[in-house]
Amino acid sequence: MEQPPHTWTTERLWRAYAQLERDRVRGVNERRVLSDLVSLVRHAVQLDDELTPYLSRSRSVITNG
Repeated sequence: MEQPPHTWTTERLWRAYAQLERDRVRGVNERRVLSDLVSLVRHAVQLDDELTPYLSRSRSVITNG
């Protein structure tokens, strides 16, 4: 992944994080959606400790207030 050309996709980045941080990545086998990019960015800049699919995170916020 480090060498050009960079053909990064949300799916590839998610799997890369899953390999590096197995205990902190959720939803590895789920279908990726564009909004998961938000979760990737939040995790990369350390706003979120766990990498969780955006829809799961949104549902949790709505359910728990």
